[in-house]
Amino acid sequence: MANEQTKTETEYRRLLAEHARSAKTLKEFAEERGLPANRFSWWKREIRRRDGARARERGAAPLAPRGQGSGRVQPQLLPVRVVEPSLPEQAEPARGSTGYELAFGGGRLLRLPTDFDPLRAAALVRAVEATC
Repeated sequence: MANEQTKTETEYRRLLAEHARSAKTLKEFAEERGLPANRFSWWKREIRRRDGARARERGAAPLAPRGQGSGRVQPQLLPVRVVEPSLPEQAEPARGSTGYELAFGGGRLLRLPTDFDPLRAAALVRAVEATC
């Protein structure tokens, strides 16, 4: 019986996720799939309750807040600042060194002079890594 409940819970979780992506009401969504809307609504509350109980067991807060019917979590907008990519500070080579050596898998070694353009070096690294 426990296995059947887990299967049912898993199926309703899938259906609830599908419903969350749709623009339909719970009733419309359930009816389209031949499910009683009250059962679909019950599973929505039951899954929220189970998730809350599991979160409390782990000492975490539940993911979905209780309240206003849908139980959907509203996304939060965060401020974003777009900046130009900056080049990493060039490391100073060891005294007596003539440049940099980058070792890759497969025994590949890339030797670059100290004044090699960092953007070109990055492109070379990507190219080498793509072939490894």
